Amino acid sequence: MKTLFAVKSCRSHRQEGYHDEIMDTWGKDVPNGDIRFFTGDADRFLPKKSNEVCLGVPDDYMGLPLKTKGIIGWSLWNGYDFTFLCDTDSFIVPNNLLRCGFEAFDYSGRFGAMPEIGTTFHYRDAHGDYLNCHPWASGGVGYFLSRKAGELVAREWPKVWAEDLWVGQVLGPYIQAGTVTASDLPIECVSAWHFPRRQYNNESYSLKHDWMVKMYVDHH
Repeated sequence: MKTLFAVKSCRSHRQEGYHDEIMDTWGKDVPNGDIRFFTGDADRFLPKKSNEVCLGVPDDYMGLPLKTKGIIGWSLWNGYDFTFLCDTDSFIVPNNLLRCGFEAFDYSGRFGAMPEIGTTFHYRDAHGDYLNCHPWASGGVGYFLSRKAGELVAREWPKVWAEDLWVGQVLGPYIQAGTVTASDLPIECVSAWHFPRRQYNNESYSLKHDWMVKMYVDHH
């Protein structure tokens, strides 16, 4: 079984050393070197390493759903059975994560305080009002998609602004119909972490925080 660790990134994060920091910490523990960093169009003509992939999609924050679509397409094309998607400010313990039981489901990750998987609810944010919203797994903590789920996501066009929200909306009807399996897995703060902004005065993640290195020392 082949599992890809897919890190959603961008040109500025690559240039600032985010990829190097991950490869100096948890990235070097990914089995078989199956980790790739995905950037967009803005990075097309700049030199890249063998584990960096440039997709023909926007490279900005609002373009993340298209980037996720492209990542899944790349993973399917390269023969991966599962894809784990996370961010440049995600910290992972790969060996622990690969033992969490994800392979029993098509879509799994940390749904947290979401309503029950397979139901719908009214959700509203600054970008939209969703009357029949399906629960979704956190993109920051990271989530798994099987090849089956990936094929469903890859053939759709994004209709909402957040990539993890979008994936949940694509797969939700299939989960309700019983043709796609999904589960909330206890991976958060066990084998996967998202940068805790509240502990850093609500600042966005930066290499100056040295958070990734500290986490690796604490969990290695």
